[in-house]
Amino acid sequence: MNFLRIFSIIALILLTIIIGLAKPKLHKTFVIAGSDFKLQRYSEQISPQEIVYDNQPISASKRDVKIEPSAFMTDNKNIVTDKPEVKSEPVQELVNKKQEEDSSGKSLSKREEMIAWNKWRSDIQNEIMMKSQVDAPLGTAFYFSFKVDKFRHISNIKALCSNPLYQKEASNKIVSTIKSLEYTKILEFPANSVRDETTVRGMYSIGTETSLSNPGDFNDIERVNVYE
Repeated sequence: MNFLRIFSIIALILLTIIIGLAKPKLHKTFVIAGSDFKLQRYSEQISPQEIVYDNQPISASKRDVKIEPSAFMTDNKNIVTDKPEVKSEPVQELVNKKQEEDSSGKSLSKREEMIAWNKWRSDIQNEIMMKSQVDAPLGTAFYFSFKVDKFRHISNIKALCSNPLYQKEASNKIVSTIKSLEYTKILEFPANSVRDETTVRGMYSIGTETSLSNPGDFNDIERVNVYE
């Protein structure tokens, strides 16, 4: 019995060597089966599997997703509300434009009026210059400023001379002249003006010829809405 087992093992080894040296097409798979070590050919059979696809359409279900607002969105300071766009109208369209009826039931019209303060300032400049002449060298410049309200009250008067030697004389004459204009007609504000107060600034210098101011030297335009 032992002889048969040894012989079978030797035969198996020799058979394996022969198969390894043979062509690939002769290669076969053998297994040792049973207690008597018999060689049996082993072949693996692969059975095809049929794959069944489910072609049913996928239905999309509607889900209500509730998103909790964050602290940023619930903060009233960060909420942007829809506001009507404000469009600026040209000045020409504002002039003589009809307005809605007021509470009294009367239809009002509004027009924009441009008030030129240039002449008002030029007249004051010339008045001060002519009444506060200082015998100083040519080229000496004088500066002044003051505030005046709609009641023609003057305050905060300042005067300066470019030549320190004539500062005191110039200051006395200019300040005195400005004070003399208080409550006079020349300080009366232009008609329809809504200003409560304005600042007057000016300067002049000593030259070979007297040169008066003109409205073109200033650029002060006040725009007011007049209802009629």
